[in-house]
Amino acid sequence: MKRPTLIIVSILLLVIFIAAASYIHYSYKKRLYHPEVIEAEIYEDVTYDTDLLIGRWKSGTLYYRFNEDGTALTWDTADDVTEEEASSLTWTLERSRFTHIHHMGISRAVVPKHYRITQLDLLSLIFEDEFGTVYTFTKAD
Repeated sequence: MKRPTLIIVSILLLVIFIAAASYIHYSYKKRLYHPEVIEAEIYEDVTYDTDLLIGRWKSGTLYYRFNEDGTALTWDTADDVTEEEASSLTWTLERSRFTHIHHMGISRAVVPKHYRITQLDLLSLIFEDEFGTVYTFTKAD
């Protein structure tokens, strides 16, 4: 090849390389700084009877008492806590989405926790959190 043709081919390859590098950099930056919107998790289209939830539930030393008005108490006898000293929370159940909103005493902070119920009947309550931890309770009343 003649020298001018070699220079033009070299410049063309350099431009292609710079364009490819810019595209890769821009794509990475876009993914890093502008993540795609992830749809909310779709909960099973199963409806559970909230009346089955009402009452006292036990798992080892951990207890919950769910009331009809959407309030609840939780306590752990391993921590030497009784029902009278229990922490309060409110709860909702929509399809299989089971939400606890814990009320933190003096600070008045609220901490929402979301679970997915996998089983609810007269004697058992099983739900899991977003990390896959499964909680199994039996009716204590």
